[in-house]
Amino acid sequence: MSENLLKSIVLIESNKPKDSNFGTGFVIDRDDQYTYVLTCAHVVNAVGGKAALKVGELSVELVVLGKERSTDLAVLAVQGLFDKPLLKLRMTTSVGEIFITAGFHSSAGTHQLLQNRVKLKQRDVDRVLLADGTELLSAWNLEVTQGERLEPGCSGSPVVQEKTGEVTGVVIHRKDDKGQEGLAISITALEKVWAARSSDLLQPPPEEIAPPSPNPFKFHPFRFWRDHNLHTALRIGGLVTVAICGIRFLGGMQSVELAMFDQLMRSRLSSDEADDRLLIIEVDQAAINDQDPNERRGSASLSDRTLNDLLQKLDAYQPKTIGLDIYRNFEVTKPFKRTLGERLRRDDRVITVCKVPDSGSGSSGIKPPPEVPSNRTPGRVGFSDFVADEGTIVRRQLLEMSLEQREPPCFAQFAFSLQLAAHYLHAKPEPTPEGYSLKGTVFKPLQGYTGGYQGIDAGGHQILLNYRSPKGSPRNIAERITLKNFLAGDPLTVDRLQNRIVLIGVTDPDKGDSWNTPYQEQIPGVTVQAQMVSQILSVIKRERPLIWTLPQWAELLWIWAWATVGGLLAWRIRSFLTLLVFVGGAIVGLCFICVILLMRGGWLPLVPSGFALAFATTGVRVVIYSTNPGKPS
Repeated sequence: MSENLLKSIVLIESNKPKDSNFGTGFVIDRDDQYTYVLTCAHVVNAVGGKAALKVGELSVELVVLGKERSTDLAVLAVQGLFDKPLLKLRMTTSVGEIFITAGFHSSAGTHQLLQNRVKLKQRDVDRVLLADGTELLSAWNLEVTQGERLEPGCSGSPVVQEKTGEVTGVVIHRKDDKGQEGLAISITALEKVWAARSSDLLQPPPEEIAPPSPNPFKFHPFRFWRDHNLHTALRIGGLVTVAICGIRFLGGMQSVELAMFDQLMRSRLSSDEADDRLLIIEVDQAAINDQDPNERRGSASLSDRTLNDLLQKLDAYQPKTIGLDIYRNFEVTKPFKRTLGERLRRDDRVITVCKVPDSGSGSSGIKPPPEVPSNRTPGRVGFSDFVADEGTIVRRQLLEMSLEQREPPCFAQFAFSLQLAAHYLHAKPEPTPEGYSLKGTVFKPLQGYTGGYQGIDAGGHQILLNYRSPKGSPRNIAERITLKNFLAGDPLTVDRLQNRIVLIGVTDPDKGDSWNTPYQEQIPGVTVQAQMVSQILSVIKRERPLIWTLPQWAELLWIWAWATVGGLLAWRIRSFLTLLVFVGGAIVGLCFICVILLMRGGWLPLVPSGFALAFATTGVRVVIYSTNPGKPS
C-alpha cells in the first residue's frame, strides 16, 4: 500500500521561473487520453492559475476548480502519467482512526516526498459550507502521530486509511506553524466539484456495500438514480423526442422517411417468386406498329381486329379472369360488332378500365368501353388510377374511391386490381367499420398520419403496397409474353393459362404509362396493376402480410426509447471514441431491427429514431460536460 501511495503522488508547480509555490496531487482516474489528478483549489490558484500549471514537464489542463473556502478541490488532466497507480476513494471516516498521508516539502532547494501517520481528532463541519448555504461537508482536524510533520506544500496530499489503502480525505492546510496539526476535507466534496465522474469513483462506506452478488452484471438502480446527470439525460431525451415528433408531425421528415422506406424495401432479404396465378401479355412498341394503320384505334390502344384475335385465342386456354388494362373509350367498329362487341358485352371474365379526371395533371378522364358501361356492369369496370408520391413513385394502392371522388366520365367505385381479384375469388368487396373486406380479410385504410406519411390526402380507401421483387426486380412479378409472340403461336400449354388471371396492357415506355417504384426502377402500369392484384390475393391466402405501422402513441414511445438510449450512452461513456462506437452500433442495430420487421410487414420510424438517438447523445454530452466537465473538451 505504501509503495502505491508514493508512486501515485505528483508534484504540482508553476511554469513561471520566479514562482516557487508548489503543492501535492495524486492520481485518481484515467482514460485513453488523460490521467486525472486530484489536488486543492488553492494550490492551483497559488501557482498562478490554470495557465501556469505544471506537473513535471507534461501538459496540464484544468478540468474543474472548486472554491477555496468551500469545496477546496480541483481536478487536473495530464497527458501522461500512465504508469502511475490509481488510488481508490472511499466515503468513510471515524474519529481516532489512524491514516497515512504523503506530500511534498522543500528541502535544500529540492522537493522531497514526506510520509506521515496521522490521527483523526475530530470533525469540523463548519469549515466547509456550500455556495447555496444549505448543505455542509465534513472537514477533519488531523494530528501527526509519527514521522516528520506537515510541511508547506502538503496541501493536496491524500489521507489514506492504513488498513485498506483507500483515500478518504485531502489535506488542505496546516493548523499550526509546528506542523503537528492540520485540516483535511472529506473526499465526498468531490461529488460537488466533479459530478460527472464522482458517482463512479467514490465507493460508499462499508456498511452500505451490498453483499457480493453471484451475477457480475447486477444493476443497482437506486445508486444510479441518485446521479443528477442521469436525470439530465432523461430530460434531454424527452425534449429531443418532443422536438423530433413535432417536426415530423409538420411534415418536415416525410421526404427523408419515404426515401428511407424505399431503401429498406430494397434491403429486404427477399425470397419472392413470381406469382403463378398471373400472366402478363405485353403490348410493346412492335405490337402497336404491326397493326394495320387504317384499323389502329388510338396511339396506345389495340385495333378491333387485334383485340378480337387476342381474346379468341385466349378463350382456348380457359383463363379464369382477363384484365384489359387498355383504354377503349370508343365503340367497336361495325365489322367486329358481332364478335368483339358481343364478347365485351357478355363475357363477364373480361374486366376493363376507365380513368377519373385529374385536375392536377389536366386530364379530363377516360370513359370505359361503351360495350361495358360501369353503371350497368359495376363488377366489370375498375378505375386505373394510381396514388403516386413525389417523383411518380407508387407506394400506395387505391382500392376504392369515395362518392365525392367519382366524376364523369368514370364512375367506377373500385380499382381495376380489386375487381380482378374479386372476380378471381368469386367474391365481392364488403364494407365494414374497419375497412373493406374481401373473403373475410379486412384491408384497413391508411390515415392522414400513417408511418412516414404526415398530413397526406388519404381520400378513398388506400393501403400500402407490399411489392414482390422476384430476382430483385418488381418487373418479374409474373410470367410475361409479348402480344406478337402470343398471336404468332408461341408454344403455351393450357396448364400455363388455365384458371389464371391474364392482364393485357401497354408496356411501350413512350406511351406515358411508366411508374417509378421504391426499387429505383420504372415499370409499366400493367405491371403495377399485377403487383396490386398479387398483393390482394397474397394477403387473403395468408401468403404475405400487408404493410402495417404502429399507432401514433406507440411511434412516439419508440422514438423516445431510442432518444433515451442515446442519452444513457452519453451519460455512462466518457471516452468520445468509445461513445462513437456504441452509438454507431446502436444505429446499426436500429437499422437491422427495421429491416427484419419490414420483411414481416412492419414499417417502423427509422429516421426519427436515428435522429433522436444522435441528437440526444450530442445534447447530453454537451450539457453534462459543460455544466459538470468530466474531461477537457
